[in-house]
Amino acid sequence: ILEARESFRKALAINPKLPGSLNGLGAAEATLGNLNEALDAWKDAIAINPNDLEALYNLGTVAVRAGRTDIALGTLKRYLSLAPPARFARERAECEAILRSLGPQSAK
Repeated sequence: ILEARESFRKALAINPKLPGSLNGLGAAEATLGNLNEALDAWKDAIAINPNDLEALYNLGTVAVRAGRTDIALGTLKRYLSLAPPARFARERAECEAILRSLGPQSAK
């Protein structure tokens, strides 16, 4: 994982606008337990492409793990509004379950 993280960082040093590398960096950071760094990488990916389903899903689900429901709520709702149900059934079900678990605040 450390090597992967370093590879993503090197790619981003050359071109900081690579959503795939930002997603990979976020995944590596999350795996290493660096949740805030992971969230930052996915936020950067979404800033480049607001419809990046992978970054939205990752940001929303890991934000919950990091205790950042303020980030998770809007991100998961956006993901659900964009992700086609037939292609992303498992991910959509997970996002819906997370939102239900957050209770009434997720309905706002």
